[in-house]
Amino acid sequence: METEMQFEVTNRFTGAVQFVAEIECDENASRSVKLGLAVRWAVKTRANLSGANLSRADLSRADLSYANLSGANLSGAEQGDDRIIDGGLRSDGYRFFLTRTEPGEFRVKAGCRNFTVKEAKAHWDETRPKGEALGDETRLIIKHMLAIAKLREWKPLEAETAEAA
Repeated sequence: METEMQFEVTNRFTGAVQFVAEIECDENASRSVKLGLAVRWAVKTRANLSGANLSRADLSRADLSYANLSGANLSGAEQGDDRIIDGGLRSDGYRFFLTRTEPGEFRVKAGCRNFTVKEAKAHWDETRPKGEALGDETRLIIKHMLAIAKLREWKPLEAETAEAA
């Protein structure tokens, strides 16, 4: 039987409570299910997920396209191959993600940045020109994430088809 409850999500670095989510689920549900529901609540209410301990969270089918996940611990999390690709950590510590929204829009996320693929490429071409180590690394990360999306047969919006190539 599902009941309304509060679920605390802690900071991965300090262990302090980062936010308390209002979720509805079975009291005997696993921690990963409760944490997954808490993340969905956080995205819906725009709570800050930056630095949150999300290890082992069930994030399958969660739309994280506008969530700030910088510094979040996603180890062991069920991320759902159909919504998020972890592009890895750039040499300066920024973790990159490629997410896909319900209508199929691809979003590139790194730190507080949240761009369409076209916007991401334009931003990093302007701020990190070709030949600069971080710029070249960023372009390779984006290219890698798009290649993984293609392998997973993600279908981009028509407007993104050309830019994903």
